[in-house]
Formats: sequence, C-alpha cells, structure tokens
Amino acid sequence: MIELDVRPEESHCANGVLLALDWKVEEAIAEFDKAIAIFPFYADAYRQRGFAHLLAGDLKRSLEDFDKAIECRPFAPESYVFRGNSRLMTGNLAAAIEDFSRAIEIRPDFVKAIVNRGTTLMQMGRFDEAGEDLDKGIELAPESPDAYSMRAFLRLTVGDTEDALADARKAYELKPQEVNNVNVLAMATGFSGDLDEAIRLLTDGLTRFPQNPMLLQNRSMMHEKKRDLEAALADLEEACRLVPDNADYLSARGKLLRRMGRLDKAFEAVEEAIKRNDRAAGLYRERATLFLMKDDVVRAQADLDKSIELEPRNAAALVERARLRLRTGNVGGADTDLDAAVKANPRYAVTYFLRGKLREIKNDLEGAEEEYTTGLNCAPNDVELLFERGSVRAARNNFKGAGDDFGEIIKQDETAEAAYLARAKVSLMLPNLVGAMGDIEKVILLNDKNAEAYCLRGDCHRETGKLNKAQTDYEKAIELAPGFPEPYLGLGVVHMNGGRFGDAVTCLKKFLALAPTHPWASEAKRLLTEAEKRGGK
Repeated sequence: MIELDVRPEESHCANGVLLALDWKVEEAIAEFDKAIAIFPFYADAYRQRGFAHLLAGDLKRSLEDFDKAIECRPFAPESYVFRGNSRLMTGNLAAAIEDFSRAIEIRPDFVKAIVNRGTTLMQMGRFDEAGEDLDKGIELAPESPDAYSMRAFLRLTVGDTEDALADARKAYELKPQEVNNVNVLAMATGFSGDLDEAIRLLTDGLTRFPQNPMLLQNRSMMHEKKRDLEAALADLEEACRLVPDNADYLSARGKLLRRMGRLDKAFEAVEEAIKRNDRAAGLYRERATLFLMKDDVVRAQADLDKSIELEPRNAAALVERARLRLRTGNVGGADTDLDAAVKANPRYAVTYFLRGKLREIKNDLEGAEEEYTTGLNCAPNDVELLFERGSVRAARNNFKGAGDDFGEIIKQDETAEAAYLARAKVSLMLPNLVGAMGDIEKVILLNDKNAEAYCLRGDCHRETGKLNKAQTDYEKAIELAPGFPEPYLGLGVVHMNGGRFGDAVTCLKKFLALAPTHPWASEAKRLLTEAEKRGGK
C-alpha cells in the first residue's frame, strides 16, 4: 500500500472544501484559516476561503482573499474568475470584465471565464459582445449548461422568448441539479406567459436550495408580474437579508418600493445600498429616478454622471442622461450621449427611439423615420418605435406605411386604443371611411369614455352626410372632455351646414379660444367670418 504524503495545510484545505460544499460555511472558513496559518502563501486556501466568504454574503472579505490568492499565484486564471464573480456581485462590472478578460488571456479556452464575461457584458447592455462570448462558450463546450443558461438570459433581455426557452430547457436537461438552470428555466417560462408555472419552479428550487437569494429575487419578479407586490417585497427582503451587500437585490428592492408608492422607503433602501456599495452604477441610476420623481433635476443629473463615470460604456445610463438633458433643453448634450450609447451598444433599441425624438425636435422627419426604423431592426416588435414611426410616416403623408405600423401594434395588442385611433386618422386621410369607422367603433367598445373616438366618428358621419349623427357624436365628445377643441370645430361645421349660424359662431369661437395655434385655426377663422356674415353675430 502506497501512502500519500499530504501536507497538513492541504488536508485542512481539502476538509474546508468538503464543508463548504455541505454549506457548513463557518466550519469551512475555520479549516481554511488553519491552512493559511501553516502556509501564509497558499493561494488555493485563499481562493477557497474567498468563495466561502462569498457563500456567507461577506463580499468585502471574499475580495480581500481573492486579491491575496492572485498575489500568491498571479498566473492562475481560476482566481481571476472568482474575483470577477465577487466584483460582479458588488456591481463593479468594469472591474469584473477586467478579471474575466485576464483569465481568458491566460487560458483562451477557459469556458467559465468566457461565459462570465458574456454575462457581465449583458448586464452592461453590450448585447452583441455578450452574444459573441456566449456563442463561443457553447462552441467550446457544447455540453456545458452554463453557456446555454446565460444565453437564455441574454435572449430574454432582447425579447427573443422562444429561443430563450429552448436554451433554458437545454441547460436544465444537461444539469437539472444546478440552481442556475432551475432559475433560468423558471424565468424563461414566466416571460413566455406562464407565471404560475414559473413561481412553482422557483418555489421547488427553494425547497432544494433553501435560502438561495437568486431564486428569491426572481420569484419576487414573477410575483410582481402577477401584481402581488407584497409577496414580491417579502422575497426581496429575504434576499437582502441573506446577502446585505448585493447591489442587484438592494436596487431591486428600491425599485419595487418605488412602484408601490413608498418613495421615502425607496430612498432609504437605495441610500443604504449606496453606503454599503458605492461602486454599483445601477444604484445611482435608481436614485436618479427617485430624484426626478421629486423634480430634483440637479441631483438626478449628478447621480447619472456618477453612474456613467463608473460604467462609461453603459448604454442604458447614457440614454437616461440623454433623456434628462432633453427634458432640460440641453439638446446638444443629449445628442452627444446618444451617439456614445450607439457606440457602446449598437443593438440597444431605446437609443434610436430617443434619437428619433431628437430629430423630430429638429423638424427632420426623414431622419426621425430612419432612426425609428433602425431601432425596429434591433427590436422588431417594439410598440413605442412602431407608434412613433407610424406617426412620422403619417406626417410625411405615407399613409399606407403609417397604417401598417399601427396595424402591427394592433396585432400584438387587440386592446391598443391609441393605435386604433391613429389608424383611423390615417384611414380618414386616404380616404377609407369604412376602415376608419371600424377602428373607431372598436375603440368605443373598449372605452366608451374616449372623447377623441366620438369626435372622429362624428367626422366620419359628417363626411357621409349624416349630420344628425355627427352632431350627437360631437356633443358627446364635448360632454366627456370640455377642454378638447376639435369637436367644437366639427360641431361648428355641422351647424353651418344646417343653417344655424349663431350656434356655429359659438362653437368656432370656442375652438379658437381653446386652440389658437391649431393647424386648422386659419380654416376656423375663415368659417367664423362666413358664419358672422350670414347672420350669426
């Protein structure tokens, strides 16, 4: 029998690994302490102790141990991956990218480092680069569940739900006992529309992996989608208790409290999070949102500046600052931020939405349409982009194109009142009165308090000579919204056609008082002059 010569520090380290796997974290740390006391330059013991501190939620000590492991063995790629994960949990994404990239530099086929870098790039909004890393991970290790699960998250982020679910199922099939695969399958299931099944999967996961904060956070998200906000908050509170320094959980808690209208509590949550972790860019963005809700533009701007200082290539942060700059009239600054956002992430559709709005401000409708079209190439089903492009196309007299855009929105949501109304207006311009009337009737069926719908139906009746019906609809619109100018103009025209010039004058004057700069104001003035001449004074 051959006896292996195992040094005491190695024995303590091996015992610590077994204890950590059994979630006996304090006992594991004690074993690693003994190993390090015997051999103070034992890189593996520092790395394993750092991981144990990570399990215990002590991010500060985990980072210190990973730093020491790298100091002892600077060419061990595993230590960089561990430290990158720890930095990721603190929200220091740029530093995490540096660690994962260094690990890949040392070992170019290190799948774990490639996948983790892709995951971090995804969190930074750099979706194209993230996709390249995750595809590379699958190419190098087609039976590795990690790359599939992370690519599923990426596909969920960009709205590719069907492919995300396929990736999630593949990851779970390869390793059903892995908590991350349970998590991603639940998320993909929830985003596919089956929230009850998603919650069931997450609850089952928590039975198998008790006190797992990631599962708690995502169950919170599913509860929030079901509008059970109290249950969502309870899960987030527990996640924050388990990992008090995690920027993601703290930020999510602040956002949820904001959604629940508890702004003071939301502020407290975010302020506490920043005290614990002042390197998490997302926390400054969340606090900026809260400041904007209090109309404190100066502090909101300062927080967005800080967020971008921490993550200069975060497209979402650049877009938010551009939005704020537009709000304060700083068009040039907004333009600069949006250009930087495109460079940071050319696939971030929201950037093109704001660039389109900026072109509209400059009265460049052709440029605006191009921006919205580029955004739709990134996110083909984005309702806001479709609506804005449709509106610009209508303004440019491309009524068919506009109608197609509004129709696409209606295909996605048969209750989209604004899209029905917009398509009805386009149909009136063609003219397609039958199509316009069909859309207007649909709106009234959805919402019988929509004054604009009655006004447009009045226009249809007036165009077909049904003046009594037109008058009824215009009067209904005025009853519902006395400050809405357009039905007064329509009613004035109906009164003129019926020879009631005095009533016409009253309606036309009301229209002009409410909307003196309306595009139809000059026509209303002409009609008013005519009505007064014909005895309406």
